[in-house]
Amino acid sequence: DIEGARNECSQAITADPNCTAAYYRKGLLLLNLDGGRGADRISDLLEQATRGQTSDLDAADDCFKQSIRTAAGVGNGNVEGTSLTGTDIVAQCNLNLALTAVLRVAANCASGHPEYARNWADVARQHIDQARQGHLDRKTSEMAQAIDSLLSKLGY
Repeated sequence: DIEGARNECSQAITADPNCTAAYYRKGLLLLNLDGGRGADRISDLLEQATRGQTSDLDAADDCFKQSIRTAAGVGNGNVEGTSLTGTDIVAQCNLNLALTAVLRVAANCASGHPEYARNWADVARQHIDQARQGHLDRKTSEMAQAIDSLLSKLGY
């Protein structure tokens, strides 16, 4: 179950505060976009953010930022416990940070706060740019393009 997996990641982080894989997985689990209900979960996260309830986004952001920090020293070597390189994790974490920023853009637009939306749009673009600095596989490149397109559709 998701909650059990989150707890396992938290335990791994407690045991090893530099465990890149645990931060990365916990961030993904907090967003919970897999399991065939990704679109519904995006809607849930957007609705929560519109009401100012951003705890899942905040916690996921913290995990992705820690994962970037710990993966930075790995470079093109594989991150222990994953099939990803440090560079791959950094790129994917930046795209996940861009996604959470876009959700905040949409939430701020919906709640009548265009100045906050613009600030979050800038954050999202920074993360997209950082992700594109690495070598992106086709799937990750498509995700970067989709997030960028969504920002454009929102008027940013």
